[in-house]
Amino acid sequence: MKTYTALAALLVAAFALAASPLARAALIVGEDFESYADGRLSTVSASTWSSTSQSRVASSTGIAFEGTHYAEIGTSTANQTASRTFSGVPTTGTYWVQFSVQNVFTQAQLGPDNYPQIRLSDGTSNLITLLFRPDNSNIVINYAPTAGSAATPVTTSINYDTASAWHTFTYAIDLATQTASIYADGQTVVASFSFTGYGSTFSTIDFRGALPTAGTALRVDSIGFYNASPLPGIPEPATIALLGGLSALALGVLARRHRKA
Repeated sequence: MKTYTALAALLVAAFALAASPLARAALIVGEDFESYADGRLSTVSASTWSSTSQSRVASSTGIAFEGTHYAEIGTSTANQTASRTFSGVPTTGTYWVQFSVQNVFTQAQLGPDNYPQIRLSDGTSNLITLLFRPDNSNIVINYAPTAGSAATPVTTSINYDTASAWHTFTYAIDLATQTASIYADGQTVVASFSFTGYGSTFSTIDFRGALPTAGTALRVDSIGFYNASPLPGIPEPATIALLGGLSALALGVLARRHRKA
């Protein structure tokens, strides 16, 4: 009886792991990234953040991520900025950029002209901009196919109106074909597009915004550059169905053996 129960539980757990989006979440906030064992490019490094509110920004040096020390801009009626340019970012082939964001504010706490945002650029022109808009409760992502041109807005399914949630964004950059893909929370492909007119690579991340309500903040954590996808594997629908069928078959066999015992 104990063997049957244990095997049944194991099969159910395996299927649930494959089928559940939560089990495939890619959030990486707060981990200890003092090594590159998780796949980050060891060639990438950076100096401290440059910021208009330096006292609120983590001062970690020589690494391409913040670990448990997130960078933050806090309450201010004036626009605040924080930026960091990374060295050692690939200038050929494909690489991935990933970071996590926490908004400590709700939609109602933004003024009509307040657009907290996080941007990836070549140092001059912004390729992808993540926006918290006062007129939209979902996070909006702008991407500019041509450097310096008008951006294309895409509304994600991520509602930020509940403050303090962490979300992870991943950008796949292919410098050979000059194409990029945007992923939200590790799974959803927000957009794929071709780009032109930019510099040799995208190595500057900055975030900015005015947050007039007391106690509000925008935080960025766990920035990483990768030479392979940091996203977990997602079973195709056919694979999930196959796992379900195999689980049912195995449970049936176990049940039949149990009855004979």
